[in-house]
This record gives sequence, structure tokens and C-alpha cells, in this order.
Amino acid sequence: MAVALCVQNGLLTYNELVTKYWPEYGQNGKENTTIADIMSHRAGLPALSNYNLSLDQHLDWYEMIHALEKQSPYWIPGTMHGYHALTYGWLAGELVRRVDTKHRTVGQFIREEIADRTESEFYIGLPADMEHRVSPLALKSNEQQVVLNIENFPLLQESMRNPLLESDIFNDPRVHQAEIPAVNGITNARSLARIYASLIGDLDDEKLKRLLNEETLKIAIKSNTPENEPDQVGMNLPTSWGMGFMTYGELFNPFGQGTFGHTGR
Repeated sequence: MAVALCVQNGLLTYNELVTKYWPEYGQNGKENTTIADIMSHRAGLPALSNYNLSLDQHLDWYEMIHALEKQSPYWIPGTMHGYHALTYGWLAGELVRRVDTKHRTVGQFIREEIADRTESEFYIGLPADMEHRVSPLALKSNEQQVVLNIENFPLLQESMRNPLLESDIFNDPRVHQAEIPAVNGITNARSLARIYASLIGDLDDEKLKRLLNEETLKIAIKSNTPENEPDQVGMNLPTSWGMGFMTYGELFNPFGQGTFGHTGR
């Protein structure tokens, strides 16, 4: 959504090379990666091969950006897709940070351009004085089993080798207060509903105007994935991605064709 706002405001173009906005990204086989490749999980960076990065390094925005700049892609960017579960937020977020004329962090951008404009509570980088309002997370035993049963999917296994996926890590206030856009957004049900509603229309009897215009939304939710192309990370199941939004076709459409948004939680 933040990237789509940048596109709508003329700051980014999906078909442009990433290096136009982020020159340091053009290393080790990533020189021809486009914004669209990143946004539709085709960039080839679903994981980092350096497994020795500490939790503190994962909480440091610039450490993670430098690691991604140096990383070689797992496939030629643009030739296939695979779910960038954790790296996606840093990749998309750095694009926003690079073009933002106010030079904000991605958390600040989202707060001011999305949450404030929809009168919602949504944080990437939770203020310390809001910590008391966060409900603790508990992992069910069957969910732990799913995490363990990935040995037959090497890319998925690599993407899961991360201190951010250790038990109870998301109950750590340091993780709440860092900016990790793919995984640590903190909100409530009402705010999440308001933000999504703002994509398709005005809010509060037109008091608050929709965030994305019709053309911007249409482009963002148009699939950039060849039909039935398997996800190289997600157990080779076919999935479909637009510019940041998961899309649904005939093969998998639990909520009906034309819906958009991620099925994860």
C-alpha cells in the first residue's frame, strides 16, 4: 500500500529498475531487477544466506539493507516467483524510504500517510508508551509442527532460518519497537478494516478520502504471475501476486475472484 501511494504520487514506477532509486542494490546478479519484481515476489531474495545475523542485527534497518544489497539472488530475478516472507518488508520499505521527499522511515511514512489519514491505529515501530496495549502471542502446538515439517522444501527451510522466527520472539518489546514491515505491524481489527476499506472508497460519509484512486488500485491488484506458476518457496503450490497484493484466480479463490489481500495471519 505504501509503495502504491508512491507510484500514485509519481515517485516510483513499477517497470523501472530498482537501481534507479536504490543504486547499491545492483550487485551480484540483481542489476536488472525491477520494482515489479520486488513487489510480486519475483526478486529472487526470499532469504539471506548469511545465517549468522543476530537478532540485534535483524532489528537494525541499515544492517538488513546492506545484507540484502550484497546477497545474490536464488534465481534470476523476474523469471519465477517465491514468497519473500521476511525480506519483502525491507525490500519494499527501502524503496519507500529512498523516494520519500520528507526522508521519513518506512514506519513514519505508514503512520502519517496511511494510519493518520484513515484515523486508524497501525504501527510499524511501536512507540514505547503503547507497549502496555499489546496482547501477547501464543503459538499453538500444531503451528509449531508446521514450522518443523519443512525439510523437503529447501528454500522454505532457508527462509525460516531466522532469529525472528524463534519461539516467543514477537512478545519482545524490542521487536515491537523496531521497523520490520513484513512481520511486525501492530494494529487492531477495527483499524485494519478501515485501512482496507480506504482502498475501495471514502470513509466516514466521505469525511476521509480513499487512499488509492481507482487506476492505482487496478494496477496494484492485477496479477503479475503467469497462470499456475508454482511458488518456489511455498511448497511449489501455485500462487498469484500483484504489486504487493495476493490475487486469486480459478485454481484458488477461497473468497471469490476479484478479492485481493494476503491469506496469512
